[in-house]
Order: sequence, then C-alpha cells, then structure tokens
Amino acid sequence: MVDNFNLEASDLIPQIKTDINRKIILAAGFFLLLILLRTKLGVPFPKELFLLVIIIALGGSALMYFFRKFGVEKPLIVVKVHFGYNIAEAALLTVIIYYVGGITWIAPIFYSFNIINGFWFYPRKLAVILLISSIIFLTSLVILEYLGVFPAFYVFPPSELNFKNPYYTFTTTIAALIVLLAIGFFSNTFYTLLTRQIEGLKVARNNLEEAKRNFGAEVLKRTKETGEEKKRLEEEIKRRTKELEEGKRIVQEKVRELESLHDLAVNRELEMVELKREIKKFKKA
Repeated sequence: MVDNFNLEASDLIPQIKTDINRKIILAAGFFLLLILLRTKLGVPFPKELFLLVIIIALGGSALMYFFRKFGVEKPLIVVKVHFGYNIAEAALLTVIIYYVGGITWIAPIFYSFNIINGFWFYPRKLAVILLISSIIFLTSLVILEYLGVFPAFYVFPPSELNFKNPYYTFTTTIAALIVLLAIGFFSNTFYTLLTRQIEGLKVARNNLEEAKRNFGAEVLKRTKETGEEKKRLEEEIKRRTKELEEGKRIVQEKVRELESLHDLAVNRELEMVELKREIKKFKKA
C-alpha cells in the first residue's frame, strides 16, 4: 500500500490543489452566510462558531502555502498533510455541528463532503480511516450530549423548530440549498476529474497505438535493412571466397613451377656429378 501510495502521490497533487481552493471558498462563503443570518435575521449563532469557521479557512490557507512550497518537490508529504488536515477538519466540523444544533439539525451532512473527498482522493485504507474518524467524532458528540457533558445547544429552541417560524424556515431552506449546491459542486468536480482521467486514458491509448504503429514500421525498416545487410554479406563472402580460390590457384601454380625448377636443378647436379666421374675416369685411362 505504501509503495502504491508513493507512486500515486504526484498524481493526486492537482486534485488536492482543487480541493484546498474549494475548502477556502466554502469556508469563506459559510462565514459570510453566518454573518448575514446573524445581522439581518437575528439568528443567534455563537461567536465560537465564527471562530471555528475562521480557523478552518486559515488552515486551508496554510495548507495552500504548504502545497505551493512543497507540492512539486515532496508530493507524498503534501498528501499526508492534506489527509491530516481532513481529519482535523472533521473534528472541527463536529464542534460546528454542536454549535448549530447538534444532531437534531441538517449539519451532520457536512461530514459527507469530507468522506466523498476521501474516497475520491485517497487509497481505500486512508478513506476508510477518514470515514471511521468522522463516525467516532459524531458518536462522541451524541454520547457527550446525552450524558450532559456538553449541554444541549440550540440555535432555535425546540418550541421554534417549526415551519411557522419564518427565521427557522428561511435558515433551514438556505442550509438545505447550500447542501444541495455543495453536493452538485462536488459532483461536478468528480465529473471533471473523471473526464480528465478518461481523456488521459484516451491520450494514453492513442499514444500506445501510435507507438505500436511506429514500432511496426521500425520493425519493417529494420527487417529490410537486415535483409539488405545479409545480401551484402553473402555477396562479400562470395567475392572473398572467389579471391581465396584464385589465390590458391596461383599458389599452386607457383608451387608447381618451383617443383619443376627443383627437379631441373637436381637433374643438373646429378648430370654434373656423372660428368665429373667420367672425366676422372678418363684421366686415369
């Protein structure tokens, strides 16, 4: 898993950059919405909620700085830091959920964005860790509220949780619309990433086919060159063989000539010896 994660880390960098930008935009938009609902409609959001949203936005900005500094050189470290940020963000979201009404309101769906991102970005093991962490955070909140460790906190008291209360109705509708828009935005991001991957696969396939065609042409070219070289070598061998045979014939003729000269010389010497013997014999007579 670690080896695969190492290999895939650089491929995750563009997606992580998009996710960081999205988180900063969502945090800023949520902060502005809180200000609008508090100042214009008098929704009693606590100051701690604003502080938590600011922390998330600042964390996203710090993560973007870290990404720009180390994204290219150390992609694996960036991916791990991004994963750690998502775990921390899930913990902060749990506190935000508490301040906007706990599990009695629409806020728990905020976890879904991180979980969807986890399964898009990370290997399955890390995505499951993020999912389990979110479940543990939310379950802990429920237990702590049930045991009274955290007092029940309501943006709208139970008596006002009805659709005859215009503030509750408007706030709930806005929250639901934001959730739907966020889901649509995330879905569009997923579609964009999927489209890029499909386009990348198409390009890879075209490159593979082009490489295959080039390889076939190169094989034909090399085969032709090899055939021509073979033919040239065969002709060279024939020429050298002919030259060797001609040289052999010449050497044999020279040998025969030398043998003839040798025979003549030997015969001459024999005749000289015989002649000397006869002269000697004649002198004695």
